[in-house]
Amino acid sequence: MRKIAKIAALLAAFSLTLGFMSCDNSSDGPGYVPGLEFTVKYSTERGTAPEAIKVLSGTALTAKQLPALTADGYDFGGWYDGTTKAEAGKYIVTKNVTLTAKWTSTRPPATTLDLSTVTADTTVADGMTITGTLANNVKISIADGATVTLKNASINADGTWKSGDYAGLNCVGDATITLEAGTTNTVKGFKITYPGIHVPSGKTLTINGTGALTVSPNTSGAEMSPTGAGIGGGVGLPCGNIVIAGGTITASTANLAAAIGSGGNNYGDSQTCGNISITGGTVTATCLALRGPGIGAGYYGICGDISITGGTVTATGASEGSCGAGIGCGGGNSTVRTITIADTVTKVTATAGTFGGNSAKSIGKGRSGTSYVGSCGTIKIGGTPYADGISDSPYTYPSLKFIDLGDAGKFYYSDGDTWTDARGRSENDSCLIELADLEHAIFKFHGSDYFLCVGTGSYDKVLPDDVINGDLTYSWQD
Repeated sequence: MRKIAKIAALLAAFSLTLGFMSCDNSSDGPGYVPGLEFTVKYSTERGTAPEAIKVLSGTALTAKQLPALTADGYDFGGWYDGTTKAEAGKYIVTKNVTLTAKWTSTRPPATTLDLSTVTADTTVADGMTITGTLANNVKISIADGATVTLKNASINADGTWKSGDYAGLNCVGDATITLEAGTTNTVKGFKITYPGIHVPSGKTLTINGTGALTVSPNTSGAEMSPTGAGIGGGVGLPCGNIVIAGGTITASTANLAAAIGSGGNNYGDSQTCGNISITGGTVTATCLALRGPGIGAGYYGICGDISITGGTVTATGASEGSCGAGIGCGGGNSTVRTITIADTVTKVTATAGTFGGNSAKSIGKGRSGTSYVGSCGTIKIGGTPYADGISDSPYTYPSLKFIDLGDAGKFYYSDGDTWTDARGRSENDSCLIELADLEHAIFKFHGSDYFLCVGTGSYDKVLPDDVINGDLTYSWQD
């Protein structure tokens, strides 16, 4: 009887075990430990996370235990344990685990960055427009290879933020900034040793468009301390290539740096800049205080090739302490590789810095005391080389050209929209039209006796046959 009772008890225990196992027939997978439970938690950035569950060791989660979630503007991509996706019937629980929902945005990327809403360092992506007034002391960068548009953007315009080791706009790599038509933009650096806009060494910044940009380092409280460039480098901060193809750009700096070009340093440490190319637009570049040029290499700076092939450019060097050139070197041991001004420009005006009766070159070397300082390679203006640079200050290229009218007929000139009639005058009572002020002018002549005067040269007759399709071409008549 005892044996029968013992056997019956064993059978009952075995049956109970089978019954328990039949309650969850998925608990015999890898890692199964009989009777051991684990907790599965769920985490999601959006939607509502399911409640945590407990399952036996070795359980394969079901589709019900891996529910799909929904959220506006996003596609649900499943539940993940780290980088492993938890798939129904395949994911085996062998530990306490938190599964994380994966989401993919279905919304189009933002196309506008409103600076007034920015509260953290931000990198602006390709195709975006920057607008509004920056409300916080944060770093605004432009992604490598990106083209962004400035539309009434204002960054640290009043110089409130003097800390922050960054420029007003920081190019991560190559970048293009487009100035939207009809807009006015202001960009100022933060810490005084940083520029308004910076592009790293070996990379290229291109500025185009038809809007306006005022750009400078933060000169508030600078006094005689070195400052960054308006566009370019800073103190101990080299910069890459700068291309200006359009827009109305007003760049300035205070001490030692170029308004457009390299930074400068009181201690003789070289600050480098790549090539500077201006192909269009209206550009004004001014070093307001000490030792820097308008465009070029700051005090003890190094600059590559300076090329101006289009647009209207006005550059003024510093007139305190040692003097900077309008275009070229600062008032220290600066170096510029070459300077080229082509005959395709509208107008270039360069003004040398002057201090204590001593002036720098308007184009070329700087000045320290009674000596010219710095090194400029080949300087060519309109194809003509100038080994010693240009001393006349201010210097304008091209030189003034006038049209003078004889007694007969009328002279008409146009800015492309409105024809203006200038009555003929005698040589002694001349009506002089400065060609440099008639950008893209078209000329028509009527009558037979008109005269052309170039610079201060003699008057020469222009015949009506020299006018072709409304554009002036001429041959000299003795």
